[in-house]
Amino acid sequence: MRYIKKVYCAFRGLIKFYQQFNLKNKLILIGKNSKVVNSKRVVFNGRATFGFNCWIECVSFYNQEIFSSKIIFGKNLSVGNDFHVGSINKVTLGDNVLVGSRVLIIDHAHGIYNLLNQSNPEIEPLNRKLYGGEIIIGSNVWIGDSVSIVGNISIGNGSIIGTGSIVTKNFPENVLICGNPAKIIKYWCKEENKWLKYKQE
Repeated sequence: MRYIKKVYCAFRGLIKFYQQFNLKNKLILIGKNSKVVNSKRVVFNGRATFGFNCWIECVSFYNQEIFSSKIIFGKNLSVGNDFHVGSINKVTLGDNVLVGSRVLIIDHAHGIYNLLNQSNPEIEPLNRKLYGGEIIIGSNVWIGDSVSIVGNISIGNGSIIGTGSIVTKNFPENVLICGNPAKIIKYWCKEENKWLKYKQE
């Protein structure tokens, strides 16, 4: 009887989730202790699985500013535990993306530090203006554990981001990047059909 009750509760939870996201004919699975903020701005284009403790957030209002945020997930997405994606503008993940655990993807930061009208350090970080861009992650990208992608970033199709990398700039397709800040380590050579060491300029 207890088993039947648990199955019934789980089934009711799934129905509620599917209705919330309008996921007709799509299989979306999210692990325990996960949350989605402003779900109407989150788009699922196909099957997706998320681990435990995931946090998907579209920021709509902060410090009297209004944002038209959006997060778009492609088909056949697989995400590990403790994943955090946040947007004030737009974050897009392509098809067949594999994401490890403890990965951070946010298109914004508290304050401006490298352009005009930079943030004053005497202002509390929570009260600084949110500043951001757009993150585009291509299809067939593999993101390793403990990776951080913050700001206005583009990652090309087929690229690999090594464990623990901090991504601070754009990268082309079919490259392997690692480090803090991340840099190209190898690239895929179609002529030789293998990964080759990248010569840093």
